[in-house]
Amino acid sequence: MGVFTIPRIPMNPETSNSASPSELNIFTNSIGLSRCFITHCSISYCPTGRFNVAINNWSEPRISCFKIGVEREQDETLNLKCGAMASIFLQRADNENKEISVVHWRTVNCEEVAFVVYDCIEGSFIEQWNLIKKHQQVHKLLQKNKSDFMQWEQWEITAKLSLTSRVCDLSLSKLPTESLLLFAILRDNSVQILETGLKKIGSTVFERVAEDQMRAPCKLLTSDCTHLNQLLILFDNLGQMYAMQVPTSHYDKNYKMSPLAVPVCLLEYSVITGIDAADVLMLNLSHLEALTEKLTENFSRQTAYVRHFYYSNFLSLKSNICRIQTKQQDFDDLITLHAIAIAFKSLLRPSDLSSQDKGPAENLSMILSEPVGDVDKVLCVLDAKDFTVEPATLQSLQQLIQWVSDLALNILHKLTEDVLKPKFNKRHGYEICRDVIAVSSVRELLVMIRIWGLLNPHCLPIYTKSVDNFDVLPVMFRLLTRLMQNTSEPDDSLLDECSVLSTQVLVPTRHINTPTTLLNSNATSKLFPFVFQTSVESLNLQDVHYEEVLFSHTIKDDVSNLHLGTHVRSLRICSRCGFINNINKMTKTAALKTWYQRWKYCHCGGFWKFVSF
Repeated sequence: MGVFTIPRIPMNPETSNSASPSELNIFTNSIGLSRCFITHCSISYCPTGRFNVAINNWSEPRISCFKIGVEREQDETLNLKCGAMASIFLQRADNENKEISVVHWRTVNCEEVAFVVYDCIEGSFIEQWNLIKKHQQVHKLLQKNKSDFMQWEQWEITAKLSLTSRVCDLSLSKLPTESLLLFAILRDNSVQILETGLKKIGSTVFERVAEDQMRAPCKLLTSDCTHLNQLLILFDNLGQMYAMQVPTSHYDKNYKMSPLAVPVCLLEYSVITGIDAADVLMLNLSHLEALTEKLTENFSRQTAYVRHFYYSNFLSLKSNICRIQTKQQDFDDLITLHAIAIAFKSLLRPSDLSSQDKGPAENLSMILSEPVGDVDKVLCVLDAKDFTVEPATLQSLQQLIQWVSDLALNILHKLTEDVLKPKFNKRHGYEICRDVIAVSSVRELLVMIRIWGLLNPHCLPIYTKSVDNFDVLPVMFRLLTRLMQNTSEPDDSLLDECSVLSTQVLVPTRHINTPTTLLNSNATSKLFPFVFQTSVESLNLQDVHYEEVLFSHTIKDDVSNLHLGTHVRSLRICSRCGFINNINKMTKTAALKTWYQRWKYCHCGGFWKFVSF
């Protein structure tokens, strides 16, 4: 058995698209006394951190089981520790006219369970083996105490099921629940859904696209279940992919939950574990408003440090939910605002560690909890030494400072429209102007920008004003302070001042990406099962087209808030929300380098897709 590590190679824009393979550090170790020809193998994770490995040798009627551990030594080498376990011995009388086709070993509720699939003339049959712990009393001559016993393990058959067609693949559910689901993919293009104990709970025959007479017949080959047990993904011999919704009747039987309880539990589990919840959001979820309110209510009940730790994952989940409701932009702004706030506050260092119980960021939040509308009065209370940052670092963050200022202007500019809209139409989705936490975060960042402008005036945001002596930043801070006092129903005088603001300063139009539409309630249930083909986009998954915005003919880097022009050599684009990031990064300061490292994945949880021109 062997493992390998991929060395970390710094990304070079000139060679990022090259197909040159990277060298792998390979470490091997034998799992047996002698070499053998392995026909089937099953590798799965163990709760103890090790791997369960089951192998079958074509010349022996048994399945050998091992526990494999991987440890890293001080010299960066990997050490493989192999421990043999009890083997599964097959009866020769039953093995003469049958052949093993699939082997799966999984730990279910701290119990070791193995599934073995055989092919025979009549079809296939599945066996479930459980690892049983037995106790053998020690002989009296060898006993030290009367209760001495020896513990040993043995595999025993607990269930068997016969099928009329041969099994081409067997998939197991991945969500750690009380019951394990098995999906037997048969050669007659049917799927048998089984529970632990090999009890049938459902079956379906896949409807395939029209087969071409000149091509080979369409046959299902392999499958895999998503991590949250909501979709079963299948592939056939023609390169087509299918998506089937997993029945949820076993949830109702075991937990007797309400219709919203299961999606809420799955989405909360994805927030804690970091698992992508796209398979849950792909379903035709009803009552999205109630689902979002329930998630928000449960999250707000947690302690402050728990909310702070999982806040980024929670925002990413709600952003994907808002994408279904076509209310994505405000939540994308909220996630970016949260990331910028963390990056800016990480630059602050207290001038005297011994005399302060709280850091500069905590002191700023405590001071701004009072409705102080004059930003210069706030500066008089703060210690300027705690907010001192190198001028070169501030200059490198100018585009992020500009983004915060542009967001503040847009919040105030659209406030009148957002307030009047619910009076005529029912308000749904997320609106950042109604979020007290977001408005408070913008106020804190404006204070920091005001202080940093005294250290380096070149890092201040740039405005296009109709009056030269008009100071925009204090006015925005004052209006946001009044908005924070009552975000649900702002007073008329505040709305009037916000309307006048657009005549005094040019409000930049927010850059909106074209996201890929997530499967949602707009796709009716009649479309199930979904069928996908390579390089062919389904008509129901076409991109949503928004109205043209400013700089629509140029490409903008959403991570660094820079316009890249019309001709860019290489980019990476989020495969889900359409976020754009430039590969050719010029990281001059440590702060900017740290900012780019935050974007290993997109803010929505999607993967980057590299595009070269």
